[in-house]
Amino acid sequence: MNLEMKHLTPRLNPLHALVLACVALACHGGSNGKSSTAPIGDGRIQVEAASNESPGDAQSLGKLGPGGSLRVRGAVSAFGADQFDSYRFDAAKATTVGFELEPEGAPADFDVWLADAAGTLRERFEANGSGSETGEFDLAAGEVALLVVTATDTDGGYLLTIDGR
Repeated sequence: MNLEMKHLTPRLNPLHALVLACVALACHGGSNGKSSTAPIGDGRIQVEAASNESPGDAQSLGKLGPGGSLRVRGAVSAFGADQFDSYRFDAAKATTVGFELEPEGAPADFDVWLADAAGTLRERFEANGSGSETGEFDLAAGEVALLVVTATDTDGGYLLTIDGR
């Protein structure tokens, strides 16, 4: 499904729809010049970029392949200015990607949305409730993935772990 407001579930507000619609622009725009301070795959914890609130400003994580791992610590707010954190990465080789998003501190209900380079929302991972979000998806060599983290009805910090399997 393309990222148009009519395809979104009723519980998404217009800001959610706008952010998702920007996915196509972010994914077609190539690298935005932002790169992580740690090479992809070494497992060190990175801190989210302050300017990753929209997919157009998605924090580039580089390339991920089988056996690679990335961890990012961030925070989102369901009601504040930081409602979304966007991360993008490329598959260095064909790989299955698994992720786990764990709340840090107080329990929080986070969701993770996956989009591809064509601007198509591939999947929403919404476990409905506080606790971790997990998911798995396949990427072809050179394919771009965009993960968007959002809070459903709370504020809080998280640790996002992305693994190439």
